[in-house]
Amino acid sequence: MLIILAILMLIPTFVDGFTQFVGSRKSNNILRLFSGLMGGVGLGILIKAVKWIILTGVH
Repeated sequence: MLIILAILMLIPTFVDGFTQFVGSRKSNNILRLFSGLMGGVGLGILIKAVKWIILTGVH
């Protein structure tokens, strides 16, 4: 469940970056701030969850 939450938190950052990359829109600093914060927290959760799974051997 925690991994799903972490992946969901990464989606806005991916969408923001991808839509800027393909040129369909321009972002602003406030949007980048919030998508980056959410993506950073999500990535941190994902790394900790995967580390815990590897170290404890839980599947």
